[in-house]
Amino acid sequence: MRTPLVICMIFLSAAFGVKGQNLPGSGNASGPFDPGYVEIQDFPRLQFPFTIMAWVRIPSTSSAGVYPIFSTGQGIPAAFRGVSFGVQRLGATGNFVRLTLDFGDGSSYNFASVKSCFQTINANLINADRMIHVAVRATNANSIQFFINGTLQGGFCSGGVSVTQPGYPPIIQANNARIGSHQRQSNEVFNGDIDEISVWESALTDQQIRTFMCRKIPPATNNLLAYYKLDELNATDTIVDSSTNNYFGLPVGSVPKILSEAAIGDESTFIYPSPFNGVLRHISSTGDTVTTSAIPPNLTGTTGIQIYTVLDTPNTFNGMGNDSLCLPGHYHGVYLARITSFTSPNLPPNFQRVNVTINGPTSPYFGKYIRGRNDSPTWFLQAPPGSIGNSVETDVPFRREIITRQESFDYDPNMPSDFVSCSFPDTIVVNDFPSGNLSWNDPAGTSGAQLIINGPGTYTLTADGFCSNTPQTYSITVDPDTIRLDTTLTFCEGESVVFFDTIIFTDTDFQYVRDSAACDTIYSVEVNYSPETIPRDTSAVLCPGETFVHEGNVFSAGGTFTYTINNPEGCDFEYTLEVDRLEDPEIILDFEDNQLCDGDELQLRVLNFGDGNILWSTNDVSSSIIVSEAGEYTVEVTGNCGIQSESIFIEIVNCLPRLFIPNAFTPNGDGRNDVFLIKGSTVASFTLYIYDRWGNLVFSTNSLDEGWDGNVNGQPAPTGVYVYSIIATGFESKEVLRERGSFSLIR
Repeated sequence: MRTPLVICMIFLSAAFGVKGQNLPGSGNASGPFDPGYVEIQDFPRLQFPFTIMAWVRIPSTSSAGVYPIFSTGQGIPAAFRGVSFGVQRLGATGNFVRLTLDFGDGSSYNFASVKSCFQTINANLINADRMIHVAVRATNANSIQFFINGTLQGGFCSGGVSVTQPGYPPIIQANNARIGSHQRQSNEVFNGDIDEISVWESALTDQQIRTFMCRKIPPATNNLLAYYKLDELNATDTIVDSSTNNYFGLPVGSVPKILSEAAIGDESTFIYPSPFNGVLRHISSTGDTVTTSAIPPNLTGTTGIQIYTVLDTPNTFNGMGNDSLCLPGHYHGVYLARITSFTSPNLPPNFQRVNVTINGPTSPYFGKYIRGRNDSPTWFLQAPPGSIGNSVETDVPFRREIITRQESFDYDPNMPSDFVSCSFPDTIVVNDFPSGNLSWNDPAGTSGAQLIINGPGTYTLTADGFCSNTPQTYSITVDPDTIRLDTTLTFCEGESVVFFDTIIFTDTDFQYVRDSAACDTIYSVEVNYSPETIPRDTSAVLCPGETFVHEGNVFSAGGTFTYTINNPEGCDFEYTLEVDRLEDPEIILDFEDNQLCDGDELQLRVLNFGDGNILWSTNDVSSSIIVSEAGEYTVEVTGNCGIQSESIFIEIVNCLPRLFIPNAFTPNGDGRNDVFLIKGSTVASFTLYIYDRWGNLVFSTNSLDEGWDGNVNGQPAPTGVYVYSIIATGFESKEVLRERGSFSLIR
């Protein structure tokens, strides 16, 4: 017997999955960092020009103190070397807040050796207890500018006027970085939330800061030094650097993971500055056009608008019910860039809001869901427009994320148009239909996923109340089982016949039971053989230029040739001739250059030698040899049809530069050994740095002909040990020679 027909209706939904560094929108954030932080080992020296950006939530209540967002360098109790970007609270209760950038020369930790730059943050931005975007652009020691939500705020500096670059340890010492803590002392930690930190080796323009404010940054973006999305799932996970440089970090202490509220998408469009009366139009890669109205005059403190698109389903479907299965695989966000205050979401729609319209490319919309930001736990349905169309509208008090509910046909019943019933009554069952109403056209008006049929005919299923606003119908025809087969099969010897997926070889009667999607059926088959009297199979092998004559046919190419001979005694005879056309062996020497650096080795390999035997001029018989001397190397390959050979001449060249470095010099004016001078040969480029015992650079040059005379700023340097660092390249080699060491200055 056959089981009831089961029809699976496949719903094309967008399943939400969380993967560490691929969360939708702004994903996760880290914070608060009190008392933990993130340590990044071997971080590069950060020197002018540079830019640091991040989304931060600064708690509205904190005591006076320093709250670092990102710092580099090496700190010791009495000095500070490096850079620290963060927030400072002043006053008895910490009610005066400003962005700060400190950089020290490492000599001490006082007013003269550390330069401090700052910009006040409007108190209402802090009191709202929401994330804002902050950035510092450091063009040089005298040009430090701060940005809030993409708007330039200026910057003021005090202290160490002689500090022109952040000081760092000597070249032989490590340099680290931290997220949420100061390098100098670990008890200065950021007590709020941080997300989307990016560090740049250039002073970004206003346009670039706004471009990367509300969108994820491509890893290979020019001058991007490090990029931390902070999307890790657990507080103990390694902090991933999403740039191409892989400066990963490790949590130290407690660094909780939370949902981020930052306004981040995969693509964005913006308009600045304020005041302006124009509208902003964003055309996403999904084909949607998102348009905002002009900012009303009473929306004070707004300097720009950012529209972003997240090319993924959201992190939660709470509040959507079954509509979560009817949504597109993307959503949009609008962020009003504020520099003074945030608007209460409870104000009337016509007060301190901009209107947003989303126009879809084809599929009509049937309403929308909105939420405030990425960490909002619930979406809220807004009533659809008066008539179903391809656009929706909403208003934005400060920021809004919008996802459309589409009027679409997003399920496929995958139903057959007919099937065979073995006996009646039989049953049709529809499974995996997530919601809506199912009804059949049988006389009883059956509803639901199951229909009992009492005879053949055409049955119609109607699906209503799902994503589609229009009922959909599907038909299936039921036929009784009428297939019966009794047959006699005749074969020639050596032949076979496939009968219902079974190959028949025997010469006796047998019965075959077919178990298929239809009904089980028994077939009786009689098999007869006819004699075969002319069996003949043959083959031939041809070398290049040869021919083969067979049965009056001349063959000069390889292949399979089939002939049929009529046999008056019974079956026609068919034979097959296999002609194997051998080819001369083909030798390919696998090498890129016939020049070999002195002292190196080169592997010579033979490819595509087939079944031939190999013999090198070195008497080796393997497919590859290792050579280190100049000369001509020959390989022969002997195959079935002859011998092929190939040669290569290897030339030895001097690749790396050679340097001759003294270990001491005596700049006493006696005309002998008065200059520390490095000599060399085969040098294409050359750079020399000399440091004193404290890591201060005392001399540098790019010329082999220039040496150090032992003076610093026109004054004799003291006797002692000095450190040199050399970077050089040769004329023939692309390798870089790096030398470090020390020498003595003797007076």
